[in-house]
Amino acid sequence: MGGYRWSWLGVWLGLLWWRGCVALPTTPAPTPTPSPAAEAVRQALLRALDLEMARYRRWLQAEADPDRQAAYRAALDALQAEHQRVQALPAAQITPDLLYHAIPGVEATASLPPDPRREVDDAWVETATLPTDLFYAGQSRSGPFYTVVGLAPGVTLEPERHYRVRLRLLMRATYPFPHYYVLVEAATPRP
Repeated sequence: MGGYRWSWLGVWLGLLWWRGCVALPTTPAPTPTPSPAAEAVRQALLRALDLEMARYRRWLQAEADPDRQAAYRAALDALQAEHQRVQALPAAQITPDLLYHAIPGVEATASLPPDPRREVDDAWVETATLPTDLFYAGQSRSGPFYTVVGLAPGVTLEPERHYRVRLRLLMRATYPFPHYYVLVEAATPRP
């Protein structure tokens, strides 16, 4: 009877040893995915950077002054570096606030308001295709102006319909007056 017990113990220890030596298939650790809201912010910011880079490329082609060309190239390099940084961010690090900052080398982004959120009581767009300009009651010729480059999950904007909107400023556009690329975080239709 004693030998029988030892044989089962030997089988059991052998199985444990075999399990440790043989690589059993394991499920890989899940890759963290950003929240839909954070990913919407990332995609909107990438679109804003693309738009701003396209503007600098046009200015660079039209500029004859070597000093202005150098300034445009430096700003374009800074925008491209920021685009690569945002695109390469690990999913777990994407937070809307992390993406809101001035981009060194691009003079228009030097002065960002401390709070990236804005509430606009009566706003509308003329087209549902992004990017699109956001208009609002009481808008002056000196701004601030908003270009919508993204919508939070579940948000839709119908052309010419008036909304109360909550905006997230993503970055400043290069203009001599306040002009921002924004994500619409919430939109409530107005009566």
